Amino acid sequence: GVQVTLHRWDGVMSPALETAKTDAGGRFEFPARDKDAYYNVIARKPPYAPLTQVASSDGPITITLRPAVQGWIEVQNEAGEPLKGARIANISIRTPENKQSYIWRGIEHLFVFEFGPSDEAGRLELPPLPDGALVDVCIDHPRWAQAQVENLTASTGQLATVKMAPGVTAIFEFVADSRTPITLDGMTIETLLLAQKSSSAATLNRLPMPIQGERVEFRAHPGTYTLARLKAPGFSVTPVFNRLKIAPGAEHKLRFLVRKTVDFTGRVVRSDGTPHQGAWVYSQTENRSPEGLLPSTEEWQEWANCSGTETDAEGKFTVALPPGRGRVYVSAEGFVPDRDYEELDVTVDGPREVPEFLVEKLEPIRGRVVDESGQPVAGAVVRFRYPSVNLIQPVVSDAEGKFEIALTRIPNVAGGRERHYELPLVAFLADRPLAGVTRINLRERDLLDNLRVVLRPESSPDGLLTMDDVQWNLGRIRAALAERPENHPAEVRGRPAPELDGAAWFNTDVRSLKDLRGRYVLLDFWFTGCGPCHGDFPSVKLIHEQFKNHGVTVIAVHDNSSSPEAVREHCAKEELTFPVVVDHPDGRILSAYRKLGVRGFPTYLLIDPVGKIMEIDRVTDGPPLRTYKIETIRKHVLQRER
Repeated sequence: GVQVTLHRWDGVMSPALETAKTDAGGRFEFPARDKDAYYNVIARKPPYAPLTQVASSDGPITITLRPAVQGWIEVQNEAGEPLKGARIANISIRTPENKQSYIWRGIEHLFVFEFGPSDEAGRLELPPLPDGALVDVCIDHPRWAQAQVENLTASTGQLATVKMAPGVTAIFEFVADSRTPITLDGMTIETLLLAQKSSSAATLNRLPMPIQGERVEFRAHPGTYTLARLKAPGFSVTPVFNRLKIAPGAEHKLRFLVRKTVDFTGRVVRSDGTPHQGAWVYSQTENRSPEGLLPSTEEWQEWANCSGTETDAEGKFTVALPPGRGRVYVSAEGFVPDRDYEELDVTVDGPREVPEFLVEKLEPIRGRVVDESGQPVAGAVVRFRYPSVNLIQPVVSDAEGKFEIALTRIPNVAGGRERHYELPLVAFLADRPLAGVTRINLRERDLLDNLRVVLRPESSPDGLLTMDDVQWNLGRIRAALAERPENHPAEVRGRPAPELDGAAWFNTDVRSLKDLRGRYVLLDFWFTGCGPCHGDFPSVKLIHEQFKNHGVTVIAVHDNSSSPEAVREHCAKEELTFPVVVDHPDGRILSAYRKLGVRGFPTYLLIDPVGKIMEIDRVTDGPPLRTYKIETIRKHVLQRER
């Protein structure tokens, strides 16, 4: 008898697409749908708390409902006085039985409740929550900066007291493009101010605001945001800021151009004329303010994303663009399009069709790793070393020295959008100072089926960490440090690593870092729903396999968003054989490591044999660990074994 509704998420959560009720066994089922977006299910049956979960094509969804409790939070200003008019911006819910779920303002009606304002006494009612769940609540107020409270245990009664800071008055003014007359007053704008740490109180995430008098006004935390973007269905709102600094002071004013969009259709086909389904197509417009094009030092920042979609079974797509210069891009995994983009001059009454894109299959690159005498070398690690393809996972040469490595796309020039065809391909042995580099040209297709990489003695184990791509990445990190110093760990090296007090351990008899003294330890912070974490698993597995007999242990540190049993099942499915530790529901492991700079997923941290931190992501005086974790660990192992 539980009512279950299916919803589509493609930047906006849809009303119910389907509704079902669970049978006597608690089961429900929805018809199969094309994977053109994310899908969520919402389960409701009083007296249980409603819950949402992401629909998965990997197997059945299991949702465990708990009795609802009604809690509340007292909201105060910095002087400790009660604040009226505070509202919930978003809330996350974690129970041991379910994956983490999110509810944000604007979709709460789908759960049949409302995020109402705090009353005269500062009492802010929370929605019905699962009894005993851990919840994080983000709160906003028209005259106070957003506040965040984490790891509350859901129960009946007062859960916390939250004090809100004054912040900076942010005023966003809107100007309608004369080519597409628009009534701005009453329009709802969705505001995204994204801080580096996604759970930070300085992040306004999917916060809808009504335009009044052609402007919105709210309070923001001073600081530098990695992204500032405004959205409204059917419209383009520019500029988009990839870095926005809000300085302390009385107010911060920005002006935005609002243009109504029109739909463009097109088609993607393969070289043999057959339609290509599943290509990702997105549109961009000039990143304009009412005063003109937003100045930028990098070409890619001169454009702002408008829309994105996947091609259907006939290879067709529809994207949106406003009047002005626009571009349409195609990204088809394993294929290369016939042009970098299609540039369009969009007019109100002009054509609405994009010329057809032709894509050609991108064949894998094949070759052999040999020593100086020409003999094949088995077990060599082979990978690309260029900024825009650094995260393509490495491969290992077989018994005959052969390897095959796939490019999913032609990379772009570092920091730009033009294609780059010349790439360094590196091969090395994990346990010996032997390495080789060969430079390939992706235009020379006939030469890419029988490459030869020769391994030669290295003069220093640092050689692979001084290549051009490392310097480019370090330059980006240092530029980010200048903008957001608070997001980069300082003086972390040499500090003792916090203990791993886990709720559960898998694949090991180890129960603490102390049990691993004498070994290097690579910590991989992840969670089951993290796509980039899973994309990185091949290199993490490779480190485990190549270095476990050379004094290195990998530990995957899972956060508190899933139950230990759910993590165990997921690890078995992903064939993760290295040690895994799951954080307690109160998030004690992540809380300790956040203070050291662990703010996102995946994040990597390397610990030395005496238990002190050696390397961590986002440091500014060494290669970023996520990108160069294999080479970094290899350097330390070779230095110790010399």
